[in-house]
Amino acid sequence: MKKILLAIFILLISATSYARVPAWLNIESGLKGVAGGDLWVAAENSPSLSNMAFTETTGGWAAGFGAFVELRFIKYIALDTEFLFGWDQVVEKDTVNGLKIEFTAKSFSFKIPILLKGVLPLPGIKLTLGTGPILEIPISGKGTVDQPITMQFDVKTKFSVLWAVDLGLDIKLPKHFRLPINLRAAYNISQPSSYGDRVKLNTAGRTIRSMDMTYQNTWEFCILMGVAYEL
Repeated sequence: MKKILLAIFILLISATSYARVPAWLNIESGLKGVAGGDLWVAAENSPSLSNMAFTETTGGWAAGFGAFVELRFIKYIALDTEFLFGWDQVVEKDTVNGLKIEFTAKSFSFKIPILLKGVLPLPGIKLTLGTGPILEIPISGKGTVDQPITMQFDVKTKFSVLWAVDLGLDIKLPKHFRLPINLRAAYNISQPSSYGDRVKLNTAGRTIRSMDMTYQNTWEFCILMGVAYEL
């Protein structure tokens, strides 16, 4: 799957590099890297037992890379579509069954932001403000614990739809190259609000025997930076 998606990236960049476009249309394509943070907001209806994992708001980091194509119409309106591999994780430290334990939920996914942007062209730069959905297609999920315990911790991932707001700066470089920089915040409109829909617990009294978590970030914040070629 990774090889197929990488081939698609190369084809997109090659196609736009050699394409002939009308005067009212500009095409910009290239590669971007992603770095940022994830936020898991506390769920409703958390269990009454204290110190249970992922009952409170917690966070972690995010990273990724990929390709993008931006179609800009009559200079002032753009449609930006990105194809990104993303790594996300959130960490929570708890006291479970009398032990201090650090739980880490990780996910690897393929993300497709589709953003409609307003563009303000200025000498040497472009400023953009955009919004739109991000489709997150899960590839894998993993749960880890920082010390050996008898409790089982499993993490699975689920298809998510986030709604993003994006602020961009696009800097002109020599020979039609550009330096795109984006600040982005995205809210997960598909994550369940109830704890029971996010985490399944198998308990015996106050002892946790196993925990199954469906990992979806509530918020994702990131900075994207890359290099692009503009027609």
